[in-house]
Amino acid sequence: MSVSGVCVSLALVSLATASPPTKPVGILERIVAIVGSDAILLSELRARAKPLLSKLVTSGAGGAQGGVDPQKVFRDMLDRLIDERLIALEADKSALTVTPAEVDAAAQSMATSRNVTVPELFKAANAAGFTDDEYRAELRRQLLFGKVIQLRVRPQIKGFAKLTEAEKETQLDAEWHKWLAARRAGTYVDIRL
Repeated sequence: MSVSGVCVSLALVSLATASPPTKPVGILERIVAIVGSDAILLSELRARAKPLLSKLVTSGAGGAQGGVDPQKVFRDMLDRLIDERLIALEADKSALTVTPAEVDAAAQSMATSRNVTVPELFKAANAAGFTDDEYRAELRRQLLFGKVIQLRVRPQIKGFAKLTEAEKETQLDAEWHKWLAARRAGTYVDIRL
């Protein structure tokens, strides 16, 4: 090999092994809470809060002038995510599931109750900041929530069938909060926000 060939080879090797210039990198991801052994990530919190924040901005209620603190939105959403993880833990323990057919039926029921078609329902969800998959996931969470209430909360209320609708709602809400408080007390929850 000639001297010029060796020089070219050395130059290529040095380029290939040289480290790229370093640029400051911000935080890409972080854990904002742990529930049991399940982490809630900042990206999930941001994604779930996005429709609410968009709604605040479009309604003019967001920002300092509107009196709505975006940090409060994030804290409230984190509390909701923690509650959802507690519900999911209970659902797993109780072998409760929600099938895609149940989600489809819930979407149809919701559309019917609003006098719209299912595609119109999803179009409205899209306008509110949800993708179709995010909206389906939200319907799934609501169905799972209902199943946990039916299995764990409603049986705690004596004489439920004899109560008025208003009394049922009040009793379910009170029992639900007690049930969630007991789950939070009995489950490792570490908030890092």
